[in-house]
Amino acid sequence: MPDAPSPSDPLPFAARRAIVGLGASQIIAWGSVYYVIGVIGPTLVAALGASPEWIYGGFSLSLVVGALAAPAVGRAIDAHGGRKVMSAGSLVAAAGLALTGAATGPWSYLFACLLLGLAAALTLYDPAFASLVQIAGRRARRAITLLTLFGGFASTVSWPLTSWLAAAFGWRETYFAYAAAHLLICLPIHWLTLADGPDQRDFAPTAAAEPADSTADGALQGGARRAAFWLFAAVLTVNSFVFSGMSVHFLKALDELGLDARTAVLVGMAIGPAQVLGRFVEMLSGARHSALTVGRASAALLPVGLAFLIATPHAHALAFLYALTYGLANGLITIAKGAVSLHLFGARGYGATLGLLSAPSLAARAAAPILFSAVLSRTDAITMLVLSFGVSLLGLAAMEALTRLATIPVKPSEGRCGLR
Repeated sequence: MPDAPSPSDPLPFAARRAIVGLGASQIIAWGSVYYVIGVIGPTLVAALGASPEWIYGGFSLSLVVGALAAPAVGRAIDAHGGRKVMSAGSLVAAAGLALTGAATGPWSYLFACLLLGLAAALTLYDPAFASLVQIAGRRARRAITLLTLFGGFASTVSWPLTSWLAAAFGWRETYFAYAAAHLLICLPIHWLTLADGPDQRDFAPTAAAEPADSTADGALQGGARRAAFWLFAAVLTVNSFVFSGMSVHFLKALDELGLDARTAVLVGMAIGPAQVLGRFVEMLSGARHSALTVGRASAALLPVGLAFLIATPHAHALAFLYALTYGLANGLITIAKGAVSLHLFGARGYGATLGLLSAPSLAARAAAPILFSAVLSRTDAITMLVLSFGVSLLGLAAMEALTRLATIPVKPSEGRCGLR
């Protein structure tokens, strides 16, 4: 019997096709389901006669819905394949966007947010990663890294595109255009490039020992597996909390730190390229560094970046070092989520594992803007940043504990049990 494919083998054509297709659909999905509110939100407040809290609260509600749906979506991908689940996601996204465009008041908008939350769980990174694992098998880590390179350009493309569409045609037509893009572009991509389930031959054992990244069951079992799951969930939750809160209140924080509007915009623009740079460097060096190393790098860079921002009032140039380290951390954590999960928990049941890991982090992403706003309104930007720095240290501690746990040899008596 021939050996199963090695992680270093070239990606098969089916995987390359899926990466390119999912890359395009991820840019559309992130731009229309997630980033669009940042551009059109103020317009919705005036057009629908709703308060800002209602409009942005609807967005937070969509994140909560996505968090609740994520585990079930992951299980569905494991059972039925990414093709059916992500194709259904395209239909749900189109419906949610069309209903948003047709909203006549706060309540119809809120109902549309419920659908958009479900669409997020069905179309963004987590289902895309799970779908890629089914196609790429042992070479999934490289496939995930390549996909995140496409996703890194979602905000770069969507923010100016959304602004142009809204200015040229109107906010309702913008939502309708994105709904059409899900039907005419994303739906065919998902149906034609994804699979109905994993090719089990790609996970078959080989005669030679291979890295744990490539095993079907993962590097940990038993109690160690459960402990690792909760530690990694804590890492992801901390990162989501800080990134979400900072994203919403970033410009206000820079203003309080003494940066002028032009410099603040330049700092914000530097984050995107730094994010893509981190993913590109990981792609080039992925064969030499473990998935855990990527996670440790991301967890360590986040508090370093926040420390630079805390010191910015004393030297405004430090804000650009913040943009670099913060962007690198954000770029690497996306890869780490897919790669560390595969390394520790394996490809079997990967969709369900990602869904369970995502639930607390998505809930933290929804809560962070509100909590950051409360801190900022009652204190100042430095206090908000110091608290964020402390939270980021908790994430770093969890990542270091996870790394130590992963180096403990697995006892044969522990067996192969799941996360329950």
